[in-house]
Amino acid sequence: MVAECCSWYSVITTSYLGNTIENSIWMVTFLLIAVALLRLLNEFHGIARLAIGMAVTGIAGYVAFLVAVDVPMYFGPLAKRI
Repeated sequence: MVAECCSWYSVITTSYLGNTIENSIWMVTFLLIAVALLRLLNEFHGIARLAIGMAVTGIAGYVAFLVAVDVPMYFGPLAKRI
């Protein structure tokens, strides 16, 4: 809910601050999900273990995208104003 509020703040004010905070919240959230899934990985076997591994791989790609592309894209214009 907080991330969505930040998103709407950005839309209404045309400030990239909300987008930066929103995507940072998503990044932290998915990192926590990945940590939880990694802890569960040894508890499961077979197809469930494969599914968890694939989910962690997808999350790693998403977090890498957020760190390398998305957050810097929104933070760049903010840093120039500061």
